[in-house]
Amino acid sequence: MAAFRSNVSLDHEEFSESLVQSWEQSFNIRFDKWDFALATTAGDILAVVRQRVEQQGPLVESSLCSTQRLFYRLRRALMATGLPRHTITPQLCLMEVMPLGNRRQQWRLLQRHSEIPLPDLTMPATWYMAVWALVTAGVWPLVPGWGYAVFTGLSAALCIREYSFVQVDFPVTTLGDLAFQLFARSYHKTSGGQMAWAEVRSIVLAGLADCSTEETDVAAAELNEQTQLSF
Repeated sequence: MAAFRSNVSLDHEEFSESLVQSWEQSFNIRFDKWDFALATTAGDILAVVRQRVEQQGPLVESSLCSTQRLFYRLRRALMATGLPRHTITPQLCLMEVMPLGNRRQQWRLLQRHSEIPLPDLTMPATWYMAVWALVTAGVWPLVPGWGYAVFTGLSAALCIREYSFVQVDFPVTTLGDLAFQLFARSYHKTSGGQMAWAEVRSIVLAGLADCSTEETDVAAAELNEQTQLSF
C-alpha cells in the first residue's frame, strides 16, 4: 500500500488551464473563476468538485464499476478483431497486440467495434526530437546564428507531427490505462449521468497526481484529503 504524501507541489498553469477544464468535460459541470482560489489541500479541491457535481443531482456513494464496464467493452472489441479472450487483461500492453506496421488501422477497428471515441494516436516523442535535431543541424551551416536554426527545426517538427502517417504512438501503455483514461475523460456520459462519489474522487486525485511537479512520480493512491497542495 502506498504511503500518503503530506505535501505535493502542482503546476499552476496545468491545473488552471488543463486539469480544471478536463473535470468540467468529464463531469459536465462548470467552475467559477475563483472556486479554487482558497484551496490548500486535496480535500478542499474535492469539496469544490463535489459541490459542483451535486448541483447536477445526488451522488451515489458506492462505486458503479464504470472503469470495469469500459474494460469489458474494449475486451469484446478486441475479441472481435481476433484476440483470444484469455489474453485480454487490464495489464495487456497495447504495443504488443498492435504492431507499428498496421497500428493506425487496428486502432480504428478497436474504435469501430467498441463504439467508443478513442483518443488520437500521436507522434512518438523520439521522432519529434529527431526531426527537430536533424532540421536544426541541416539549417545551421546555411544561416548564421543558432537561434534561426533551432526555431526552424522546432517549426518543422511541429508541422510534421500533424501528418497522420507519423501518428502511431499510444496515449497510454496498457488496456487498463486506456479504460481509465476513457472513464476519466467523459465520466458523465459513461456513467449514464448517475455519478458515484468514489469514482469522482478517483478521477480528481488522479488528475492532481498527474499535475504534480515533484521530482518523483506521484500516484493517486498517495493522495488523500489531508494532502497539502502548493502551486
